[in-house]
Amino acid sequence: MNKKVLCLIPSFSGGGAERQMIELIGCLNENDIDVTVITNSSDNAYPNEIRATKYVVDAVNKYVGLLKTYVLIRRLDFDSVVAFGDRSNLTAVLSTFPFKCFQLIVSERNFTLKIGWKERMRFFLFKRADFIVANSNSQTNFILNNYPALRSKVYTIHNYTDIVRFKPERNTDQNLELIKVGVFARYAPQKNISTLIKAAAILKETGNNVFRFHWFGKMYLEDEKALALSPIYENAAKLVLNLGLEKEFKLHSFSKTPERDIHDMDVISLPSFHEGFSNSLSEALACGKPIIASDVSDNPFIVEDSIQGFLFDPYNVYSVVDAFKRYNDLSIEERRAMSISAREKAEKLFSKDAFGDKYIRLIK
Repeated sequence: MNKKVLCLIPSFSGGGAERQMIELIGCLNENDIDVTVITNSSDNAYPNEIRATKYVVDAVNKYVGLLKTYVLIRRLDFDSVVAFGDRSNLTAVLSTFPFKCFQLIVSERNFTLKIGWKERMRFFLFKRADFIVANSNSQTNFILNNYPALRSKVYTIHNYTDIVRFKPERNTDQNLELIKVGVFARYAPQKNISTLIKAAAILKETGNNVFRFHWFGKMYLEDEKALALSPIYENAAKLVLNLGLEKEFKLHSFSKTPERDIHDMDVISLPSFHEGFSNSLSEALACGKPIIASDVSDNPFIVEDSIQGFLFDPYNVYSVVDAFKRYNDLSIEERRAMSISAREKAEKLFSKDAFGDKYIRLIK
């Protein structure tokens, strides 16, 4: 009898977790596992490659949405539930009450910086899960160090990156007079956009005005609905204007064609204060793009300083500036060597079979 698996995620628009869920569903499809998807966004444009029964739980607020999803999960029959994201994790865990009738796999897709009451409650509820999958070594170590009682449930499954879809173009040489820097990240405090904008201003003032920054992220608070702009986006736009960086720093909506937009860039950056396992960096690596990113979480696992790019302290704007200056000082041959090294490392690190097999082993 085929396994029946529910994949629970708030939305399919936006970011790396969504793309990872799509890849996971593809792996489940290849193994003849029946898949159902529940999301909370009525505007979802489901990718064509997904073969799944799809449900959209639309509600006036998150609490009504949680209740409706709970009822739906309890009514339907699943062998396993795989939840991506904090909201989905909570919904899935609560759906194990009053008694548990399915295997539960929750995910940890970010690095936990502090332990407050929300974190204590989250990890207390995770006792109801069968497996806790962290996508980074740093988060796995955090759980093992702080919640040793969960040790038997914790697994690390790094994100899968499609190195066929994300691959270098034939001509990757850049225009030495202008360097396009791409950032693919949400407009959120964690992503540290203001420091990168300030670094761009210093680079301009100090005669390193060769960089053109392009930030791609979700501008609105609710998917594609133009209901309210993200305050982080609005503040970033004001800062760009106040610093006179209209030509140097462009703000875009999230990329629906990341491989094409990555190819259009010379360098990929990510100034986050903390990360889990960054999809934008792994995809950049696969495309053979040098990376200039913060020295946090699993970023040094993806990027070796001076080999595939440069790392910086995200709390120090001059450290950010120095990393970009170091890149600007490289010869075209050195930049080309970084690109080659990036692709070679991606080919070693990322395996679809390893990603899918690890999840399927847990499910089976």
